[in-house]
Amino acid sequence: MNEPLVVICMSTYNGDRFLSTQLDSIINQQYSNWKLLIHDDGSNDNTLKIIKNYCAQDRRIVLSDNSQHLGVKKAFLSLTLEEDADFYMFSDQDDIWNSNKIEILLKKIEKYDTSIPLLIHGDYQTIDTKNQKINGFLSGYNNTDFNSLILKNNVTGCTCLFNRTLRNLVEEKINNIDYNKMIMHDWWLAILASAFGKVIHIDEKTVLYRQHEGNVIGAVEQKNKTNIQRLNYIFNLKDSNLRTICIQAAMILQLYKDNLDIEQIEVLNFYNGLLQKWRPVKQIKLSKKYVPEILSVTSLIQFYLFVLSPKNVRYKFG
Repeated sequence: MNEPLVVICMSTYNGDRFLSTQLDSIINQQYSNWKLLIHDDGSNDNTLKIIKNYCAQDRRIVLSDNSQHLGVKKAFLSLTLEEDADFYMFSDQDDIWNSNKIEILLKKIEKYDTSIPLLIHGDYQTIDTKNQKINGFLSGYNNTDFNSLILKNNVTGCTCLFNRTLRNLVEEKINNIDYNKMIMHDWWLAILASAFGKVIHIDEKTVLYRQHEGNVIGAVEQKNKTNIQRLNYIFNLKDSNLRTICIQAAMILQLYKDNLDIEQIEVLNFYNGLLQKWRPVKQIKLSKKYVPEILSVTSLIQFYLFVLSPKNVRYKFG
């Protein structure tokens, strides 16, 4: 039986400080049937020199011909279209992968029906610039349902592996994606997988996730939340953060409406309504004084129910 091909996608930018360590950790994987595709997004340090040296040493490492400045979201998703594979992974330029990372994720995901979109993700251990462990950052928030993922991402791109079926969902709409409306590429894939297939979380650390001043997105402490904590999360969102969540949800609805079920469309219409009509959520308080005139008490209660019980509460938005 042939081993499945795993394509690893990496986008680099001025990453010469830690790049060699990350590339070495990929080369040293126990699982060997992988191909690493790298897009450099305009580095002006020694990043390209390092990449070319590794390409010469290992034919599995390939520098993409696309030399345009794409930005991190477009770069990662574009790389998945350059090669047909069984599975795909994202790699940062500055982490360190555990030597059994690919093997662990493959063994777990192959237990599921790969004809549907699948994304599996694990946990990470944060480290500093000297490879020392950083305590206090936990990636244990593992809600994998559609309603939860629309509101808050818990899939860290460097920990995940996904199948070609999910990649194909991206490919179908790739020319219609507005990357200014997408928050991050890993969040986008997690929403699609939860909508049309399955997101799987494993409670296992597979990567040393480096934290430093140059991170595009750093580690955030995440935990499974109580109802009160979830409400607190909503009300402490900055206006701009809530708006970007709503904009991303509206684009999901626009691109995939014909494939979504009725309840998923209701959820996305709810966020579209927030974007179009409602005041910033943080202004809404449990007091008549602060209930906006355009927001009925019934709608406010529905919103609370949505936040508190995204899996179990039947709701309608209007």
